[in-house]
Amino acid sequence: GVNDKDVMKYALKTLEQQTQPFIAEILTVTNHYPFDWDLPAVSYEDPAFNPIYNHYLRGIAFTDEALGKFWQQFQKSSLVNNTYVVIVADHGLWIDKNAEAEANLYEMHHKQFHIPMLIFGPDITPGTNDQLASQLDITPTLINLLQLPVEKHAFLGRDLLNQKTIANPFVITTGFNNIVTIDETTMCFPYIESAL
Repeated sequence: GVNDKDVMKYALKTLEQQTQPFIAEILTVTNHYPFDWDLPAVSYEDPAFNPIYNHYLRGIAFTDEALGKFWQQFQKSSLVNNTYVVIVADHGLWIDKNAEAEANLYEMHHKQFHIPMLIFGPDITPGTNDQLASQLDITPTLINLLQLPVEKHAFLGRDLLNQKTIANPFVITTGFNNIVTIDETTMCFPYIESAL
């Protein structure tokens, strides 16, 4: 793969050359398994941690630095006043720093599915939204921001910037070879044993 600093530098250069409205995705790879990039150690590693976890910490630190440099350059670019940027993870972490924590299935599922999402752009008031949400909510949110004429139920998900509280929101996702249903207070994960 290509390291995140090179990817983000190339992406910003390419995006600045666009003359028509666009949608683009930048996928980071340095922070993905097998985490075997030759990256420098970070101060918060611990020899007692799972070795893969320490390599994960290095990957996250590298991606964070790359994203920071991208963001600094983006703020100086011609895109800053007419572009929405969504920063979201595809999944959480499936390992922990030690075996005892990995034995807690509830905590591991929470770490697997609890991910960050940030939306930046013109006319977005800074704030937080702590309602249960998922990646399915990105498209409806952006459609509303862009004021695109789309049928009301054309997409699953909801506009996260609409301040109406949704009664009983839920998320259905997959992981660890099973389906997980999550609502505001409960996580149900039927564990399905492999037949093999």
